[in-house]
Amino acid sequence: ELVFNNGIDPKTKLHIGPKTGLPEELQSFDDFYRAYILQLSHIIEADISVCNEFECFLNQLNPANVFSAAVQNSLLTAKDAFHDGCFYNNTTLLNAGFASTVDALCAVREMVYLKKEVTLAGFKEILDANWSNHEKFRLKILKDCPHYGNGNPVADHYAGMLGRFLSTKINGRPNSRGGLWKASIHSARQFIELGKKTGATPDGRFAGEEMSKNSSPVMGMDRSGVTALIRSAAVLDAGDFPADLPLDVMLHPTAV
Repeated sequence: ELVFNNGIDPKTKLHIGPKTGLPEELQSFDDFYRAYILQLSHIIEADISVCNEFECFLNQLNPANVFSAAVQNSLLTAKDAFHDGCFYNNTTLLNAGFASTVDALCAVREMVYLKKEVTLAGFKEILDANWSNHEKFRLKILKDCPHYGNGNPVADHYAGMLGRFLSTKINGRPNSRGGLWKASIHSARQFIELGKKTGATPDGRFAGEEMSKNSSPVMGMDRSGVTALIRSAAVLDAGDFPADLPLDVMLHPTAV
């Protein structure tokens, strides 16, 4: 959304991201991908900055008396476990919509820059209209574009790139409680809650719908079997997500 709107959140109309160029100025997919990484980097920096500010006061904002009593180091140091009483006082940044991002990037690459079926400015108009009167185009994206979770080399390439970027950007940075930041690809309920606040996305998703969860594919997009699904997930290095790297695998009863 921020790339298509040059850093402006279309819901609030606030300029919350860097100016990465109008759609007509992004002449290649490399330009688009670079703009996306700049927007994502800005979001991560803002998240870490805000968290570092309030985590200094976690023992006042959110004291954990019962939890602290169950943590040995917290008892030894007489410090709140949610502040800096644990032996490891790390902070985790969770990521939601990982596969939704990969599929959206692939859709833009395929439909705008390779097949040239639509301009980026035209794609923005379609998304602003929440796919109204463009159902055939949406179905073509769902059917013909590369999708993460199928062992597709294009989708898996961008999944690997995105995973390495998140790892490099987040892991090992000091937090404000004497610990470190760690990347996680666990999305908790945020793939639902953030989905409610996000407009239509290039992967064929309607505004307000849930996004992909954890390191799993977009729901219904893994169509090549469980081994292909795991092959896609394996492009992510578990060491890049030291907090956790969950993958949901659903099997029909007849498969087992």
